[in-house]
Amino acid sequence: MPTLDWREEKAKLVIQSICRILTLPNIPQPVREELGGQALWNALKLFSNALEERLGGNEKNGHPHLCNCL
Repeated sequence: MPTLDWREEKAKLVIQSICRILTLPNIPQPVREELGGQALWNALKLFSNALEERLGGNEKNGHPHLCNCL
């Protein structure tokens, strides 16, 4: 099973990668919608879960420190 650090790091890298891809001008609209919707949501959820576990919170709508970590 992946460690907490591994999960947090990988989710953070996926979020950053998705955001970088979304800034590219030639990305087809269906790809942009999929990345900006479901893929980004899933990556943010994984990161939020890892952050929650690290900080011991039980926030259900995302952790307040999420933006600072990214």
